Amino acid sequence: MTTLLAVEDLCVDVLVPGQGYRRAVSDLSLSISSSETVGLVGESGCGKTLTTLAALGLLPEPFVRQVSGSIVFDGERLDEGGAAAFRAIRGSRIGYVPQDPMNALNPVIPIGKQVVEAIRVHQKMSRRVARDRAAELLAQVGLPKPKERLGAYPHELSGGLRQRVLIAMALAGDPDLLIADEPTTALDVTIQAQVLQLLDQLRQDRAMALLLVSHDLAVVGQTCDRIVVLYAGQCVETGPTVAVLTRPQHPYTQGLLDSLPLRQAAERRTERLSAIPGTVPELGDWPTGCRFRDRCSRAEGLCAREEPDLLPVEHAGQAACHFISSGDNIGGGLHG
Repeated sequence: MTTLLAVEDLCVDVLVPGQGYRRAVSDLSLSISSSETVGLVGESGCGKTLTTLAALGLLPEPFVRQVSGSIVFDGERLDEGGAAAFRAIRGSRIGYVPQDPMNALNPVIPIGKQVVEAIRVHQKMSRRVARDRAAELLAQVGLPKPKERLGAYPHELSGGLRQRVLIAMALAGDPDLLIADEPTTALDVTIQAQVLQLLDQLRQDRAMALLLVSHDLAVVGQTCDRIVVLYAGQCVETGPTVAVLTRPQHPYTQGLLDSLPLRQAAERRTERLSAIPGTVPELGDWPTGCRFRDRCSRAEGLCAREEPDLLPVEHAGQAACHFISSGDNIGGGLHG
């Protein structure tokens, strides 16, 4: 498959009042091929949203800035072309589904008008034709009675339906790549499954690529071909989805898996859910050496002295841990 999006050695700094710029994303690389689904996963504060905003050219400079690295889309170096290069592909060739559908939609404008506006920004057509196209898009994303709902306001729709409206707007330019940032947050489990199924079906029908951002490994595990695990602004593990879920190589990935109710139920365990001790360090206040060491039960002196490299592991992916070598594996994975 052809590489569609390639982010290489991305570094992003955030301006912290009274402290200056602090590094939020460090030397991050990821790629997405045409028609592929990649999951970007990690706890809040790990740099997922900053990575996607950088790829879209939407970092709120000067408060957040890309300081190094490259962003290449379909062979074009976007970061060298500046804002104009990003504008040329954002919304048309790259669609974006932002977090929080209630705040992403204008509460005082009917959803039909908002979808129509998204269509006309990227395609030359009359307002009447665009309105018909808006109804078609809303039907494609599963909104019941789409023509009747064109006049509805966001507050009149459920969270799941508002999410579908955002997806319809992201598809208005017929993109080659869709970036969905936490598309199932605040939705109940049943609606989450419906939204994930919808995204996967749209990807197949349109032969587009999908970057799915989530804090939940179970969510990305349902739909993604590959997973990229972020911790404290760095990639700590990446590889094929099945391999990462069944043979995790990094202690952080293992900790995320151990916290899943699905795994505990499969093993018929009745004790409280496992949890990773502590929290993600404050921005820029990373520990020396391995950034996960303060929360890791395997940490030793070496972990404080040296930062581990991201190296190949047995499942055809990569992981960054001092105690992974010769195909050793640190845990039992999703299926134990």
